[in-house]
Amino acid sequence: MDTAKNKVQVLMSTYNGEKYLREQLDSILQQDHKNITLLIRDDGSSDSTLSILEEYSSKYSNVEYYQGDNIGAKNSFFDLIQKTDQTADFYSFSDQDDVWKSNKLSNAIIQMSNYNKYRKIPLLYCSGFDVVDENLNAHMIKTNLSNIKPDFGNSIIENICVGCTMVINNKLLLLVRKKIPRQAFMHDWWLYMVATCFGKVIYDKHSYILYRQHKNNVVGAPEGSGHKFIRRILKYQTKKGIVLKQALEFIEIYEVDKNKSELLNYVINYKKILRFRLKIIYSNQIFRQDKKDNIIFKLMFLFGQV
Repeated sequence: MDTAKNKVQVLMSTYNGEKYLREQLDSILQQDHKNITLLIRDDGSSDSTLSILEEYSSKYSNVEYYQGDNIGAKNSFFDLIQKTDQTADFYSFSDQDDVWKSNKLSNAIIQMSNYNKYRKIPLLYCSGFDVVDENLNAHMIKTNLSNIKPDFGNSIIENICVGCTMVINNKLLLLVRKKIPRQAFMHDWWLYMVATCFGKVIYDKHSYILYRQHKNNVVGAPEGSGHKFIRRILKYQTKKGIVLKQALEFIEIYEVDKNKSELLNYVINYKKILRFRLKIIYSNQIFRQDKKDNIIFKLMFLFGQV
């Protein structure tokens, strides 16, 4: 299948990203898949980010940017989703400080196009990533996600698809655009929920991105195995209430089939109905990918702390 003609729109949100922005823009523009447009929303930068964006948009006809108020990364990406070119075949999401390998997009498009129903159902591709330091040196932290099983029951309590590795098809984009959620934790988690509910997720364990970690970018970095059990609990406590809010809004926005609706209701009403709490704890329908994380969440549901 010839995928070279497929149009891809890359969506990027920037905020005071002058230090690493050029390197990321160059890596996107140097992709071996050439039919690319880049739409950038600036989230109220006060450094030279806007000057860099103006420079690139003047130099490259396929680069466009616009300024917005400071609304945070989640809302900035949802705003981009609302302003996309609806004629594109695929859409990708980009952070401002990573570096993409040259075959990042072409590999995703080939895998998605090989799925024979890709134009008919919402389809999401995501992959592993290489964690690097600010100088792009390999980090000791590993993603360790080789046995991933994308599933709607998993998506209710966990996101396994990091936004900067995602590529989605037009069908999924239009489904999300119908109504932008208010309670989603992040855009990538919401996309994972929608894709597992109504379509398919392709998870590629290989990496096509250098995921840069530095002092201004620590949220979302995977944890090393040496972290203690209690620290994992405290990490999830900071997101307390998010799972329930997302589940409730999801069922309000979308018409969900009976089986998936039951899973959402188990989570939404687990504090009120003991039977629902026991269903979550003793069944494998709602789960996290990591065994230790799964135990923690079962305990948190048991004690009403989710």
